[in-house]
Amino acid sequence: MGTPIWSHGGIVCTGKTYKNVVKMTFPKGAALKDPSDLFNSSLDGNARRAISSALQWRSV
Repeated sequence: MGTPIWSHGGIVCTGKTYKNVVKMTFPKGAALKDPSDLFNSSLDGNARRAISSALQWRSV
């Protein structure tokens, strides 16, 4: 299975799942304003920014 990619005239973001985290990476995220501090991962790069969210599994 590959990495999901959302695009609109170019890549908007990619999604990856890890054991306990879902990570949405925005290739041009560094150019976006982030007044709410949503970006919480890949902050040291010059281009990319990401949003990581911990998974919480619940039995239904």
